[in-house]
Amino acid sequence: MTFNEQPIRYAAILVSILLHALLFVKFSDVVMGSKSQAPKYDTKISLNFLPTPKNPVQEVVKEVTPPKPVLKEKPARKVAKQKKVVQPLVQEQAAASSVAKEVQRQVAKNSNVVRQTYLSKILTIIEGNKYYPRIARRRGLEGNILVSFLLKEDGYINGLDTSGGPLLLRRAAKTAVKKSLPLPTTPSDIEYPMHISYAMQFKLN
Repeated sequence: MTFNEQPIRYAAILVSILLHALLFVKFSDVVMGSKSQAPKYDTKISLNFLPTPKNPVQEVVKEVTPPKPVLKEKPARKVAKQKKVVQPLVQEQAAASSVAKEVQRQVAKNSNVVRQTYLSKILTIIEGNKYYPRIARRRGLEGNILVSFLLKEDGYINGLDTSGGPLLLRRAAKTAVKKSLPLPTTPSDIEYPMHISYAMQFKLN
C-alpha cells in the first residue's frame, strides 16, 4: 500500500462507522416508540358465579355391556331319502331257502317211500312165515295180535313183544317173526335201529 492510499482507507472506515451509528440510533427510536405506543389494558377482573341448583342432576354413567356375538347357525343339510333297494342277494337267498325246503320235502317224501317199501318187504317175509295153530283152528280162535320189536341194521331184532288176542295166537306170531330172521338190512336212507309195530291178523276162512 502507498502513502497516497492511506487517507482514502481511513475515510472509508470513518464513513462506515458513521453509517453504523446512524442505523443504531434509528433502530433505538423505533424500539422506544413502539413501547410508548403500546395499548393500555384494564386490569380489573369480575367473577360471576352461577347459582347452585337445589337438586343437582347427577350424571349416571351406565356400563355398556358389549353385545354378545351372535353365532350364525349352519343351515341343516337336507338328508336325501334313500330309496329301499332290494338287493339281488336277498332274492337269491330267499330262492335258495325255498329250494332247500323243497329239496327237504322231496327227501322226506322219498324217505317215507323208501321206509314204506322196506316195511312192506319185511312184513311180507314175516307173513310168509306165519302159521295158524291147529288147536286154534279147532277151537275157532281168531284175533289181531299186536307185534312190536326193534330192528337193527344187521337184520336182527331186540325186544320182541306180542299183545292182545288168545295166547295160542300170540305164540304163533312170535314164532313167525323168529323164523324170518335175519330180516333184510335197512337201507342207508333209513335211520336205525328202527322200531316196528303192526297187527298180525289171524282169521278163519
